[in-house]
Amino acid sequence: MAFDSLLRAWSSERTLYRDSVHCIVDKPAGVPCGLGPADQGVAPGDLRQRLARHGVGSLVSLLPLPQRASGATLLTFAAGESPVPGTGRLPASLHGLTYTIALDECRLPAQGQLKSPDGDAALRLEYRVARRQGSRALLEVSGRAAPEQVARAFAQKGQPIVGDNVEGAPVATRLMLHVSHIFGDVSATAPLPVEFESWLLGCAVLEPAHFSAALSGAGLSRFDLSPRYEAFRLLGEGSGEISGLTIDRYGDYAVVAISTEEAWGLKEQIGDCLMDHGARGVYLKRRVRTDLRAADESELAPPLPLRGVPVPESLYVRLGPVGVWVTLGGGLATGLFLDQRANWSRLFDTARGTSLLNLFSYTGAFTLAAAAGGAASTVSVDLAGRALARARQNLELNGLSGPQHRLFKDDVLSWLARARRAQRRFDCIVLDPPSFGTRSRGVLSTERDYAGLVAGALGLLEPRGRLLAVSHHRKISLAELAQRVEGACKSGGHRAKVEALVGGWDCPTLPGVSDTKSVLARLQ
Repeated sequence: MAFDSLLRAWSSERTLYRDSVHCIVDKPAGVPCGLGPADQGVAPGDLRQRLARHGVGSLVSLLPLPQRASGATLLTFAAGESPVPGTGRLPASLHGLTYTIALDECRLPAQGQLKSPDGDAALRLEYRVARRQGSRALLEVSGRAAPEQVARAFAQKGQPIVGDNVEGAPVATRLMLHVSHIFGDVSATAPLPVEFESWLLGCAVLEPAHFSAALSGAGLSRFDLSPRYEAFRLLGEGSGEISGLTIDRYGDYAVVAISTEEAWGLKEQIGDCLMDHGARGVYLKRRVRTDLRAADESELAPPLPLRGVPVPESLYVRLGPVGVWVTLGGGLATGLFLDQRANWSRLFDTARGTSLLNLFSYTGAFTLAAAAGGAASTVSVDLAGRALARARQNLELNGLSGPQHRLFKDDVLSWLARARRAQRRFDCIVLDPPSFGTRSRGVLSTERDYAGLVAGALGLLEPRGRLLAVSHHRKISLAELAQRVEGACKSGGHRAKVEALVGGWDCPTLPGVSDTKSVLARLQ
């Protein structure tokens, strides 16, 4: 597709050093180094394959970083040299490393030392707290330990790195560990990714004037999503990438959502940049904090594109195994919320033979994912008739319509009460309410009504059933969402394992920054 020019295997700016023997590159988080299996559902494309495709040459990683970490890593062109994974030892050509890591609830003194988790005195780490913001802190760590040793040392100290897959660590799509500097026979410095500063301050910090460079860098983590997915996020404010600006891709078209005056003043340049990268058209959506019922939607979401040619009334896009209809010029919503792509994939992978209840189903993306994954039956509930009509069209489009997939135009709280009295039961329930919305009588507020919604959903679950609970409310953190779901389980007498979920690399979860939060409760 013409718009694929943003999705690059590699960028020359990330090659920090190169001679006839060695190469040092700044590896993005999500890119595997080729040792061990790659994480599923994250940035594809092995580092060495990307470099070879970019014309750098055939290389061997001497300092393989974890897939979810980032920073300077050493490779070699020389035959016979190979890494020694799991030893914690650096290659002889490297004398040491400097890391930047992120800790939440930091209780460490301003500086100190940590022993190697393996008891090796030669791998002792020195650290200093570089910056604090409330309970959050960025630390500089130096020593001869490999990245896995650093993560284990802090975890054993009771201070796991943000995004580490250990108990007590705040969940995130990436591991908040970055190799800032490597020094030895060859040396290099890798700039700190913007998400560290965004995480520390709790909001996207990069000014919108830098959108072109940010977009170029973001394309590395979205590489290879196309052509399997024709709709995904190219750049996200909620991912901590840039302030006031989110750019979604729908086939050969871009939808730009702007939430600040600074970004709004750059809309013409943003449109030109996207057209230069091959977009056929660029649509604008202006996000404002106001009662949208009193707003002029045509001003917030012009029906015609800012640049390029208009799309038909409905545009068909592929989402992995299914296709859907979207509307780019018909209001603030397009018919898809792309920050749920990772959850659609999870549901598709686990749906076979199950029954699904999709609450606040909108245009039925979760229903479609479950049906395509082999769900035995689905029920979708939403108060918006137009959204349900689109859900029905999407099922028909994919040959999945039938009496086993039922759609109800109803108030969700009222429907839950009736279903409870009728003793309905489901294997999986998706609860994805808007932050604020209308009811058949009154207004729905996630902050006020979420506990009742969770309790109502839990009452309809089969034994060992699953509840996927989502919140988009800015004032509800991921930890708070998990606590609310756990509390509802206990209050209802349900034993459950509650797991915080993260987004994929097009919509990465960054604690304290990402608006969309998801947890999965499994009844025991």
